[in-house]
Amino acid sequence: MGAKNFSGTSTGRVNYYGVSYGALSVRVKEIPEGYEEITTDELKSRSNRKEDIDLRERYVTKSGDYPYSVFYQSIEGTIVGISKKEPQGMSKMLELEVLDSDGETSYVSMNLYSKYTENLLNRLTSLDSWNDKNLTLSPYSISNTFPDKKTGKPVSIYNQGFSVRVEGVKVEVAYKNDDKKLPPTELIQDAQGNDTTSRVKRIDFLFDQAMTKFSAVTAKPTSSQKDVDVEVEDESELPF
Repeated sequence: MGAKNFSGTSTGRVNYYGVSYGALSVRVKEIPEGYEEITTDELKSRSNRKEDIDLRERYVTKSGDYPYSVFYQSIEGTIVGISKKEPQGMSKMLELEVLDSDGETSYVSMNLYSKYTENLLNRLTSLDSWNDKNLTLSPYSISNTFPDKKTGKPVSIYNQGFSVRVEGVKVEVAYKNDDKKLPPTELIQDAQGNDTTSRVKRIDFLFDQAMTKFSAVTAKPTSSQKDVDVEVEDESELPF
């Protein structure tokens, strides 16, 4: 993860992060010193109950050559590439290529049509340019309860997104929910007939807007990445 002595040159090492449970996740071979285990069942159970989950210095046991998934709160560096991807057998993803503050190349992946992506792109769009700046990106997932408009019963959801800072200064969103320029979300039915929120039109719009702020001076195409096992959040969302 990015120390603050940003070197601006690559060390040649490549890291792969997913976004899940309001944190960055990465697969490792060994458990970092001082980390405590949290089981997959506990994570899913607490997520289903829409509880706030603190994953600082926690890990989940997986399988394979990199059998542990550990969590971090943020990454610091310069975004040098951004693209849409569709890995085999997976949902569409947004992928950031970051030259992080350790001088390493880090790929950060998240579900393309998610709250995380919507909020991140909205914040990047508010900057004059963003791929020539040292950014701190911190995902979040905060539990929230509100009354259902039809039944009045309490509904629990997660407010999800990214805190983005430039030299310690918080970046606000370019478009608020009531901005008429921002395409509305749509209430649709999933394959099981359940109501769910579609963010497709909104995120496609925000992606195009964010790319207009990608500086042509420093821009370079995202390098081709092999398929890797990263954990990204995949949960059913209530309308919001």
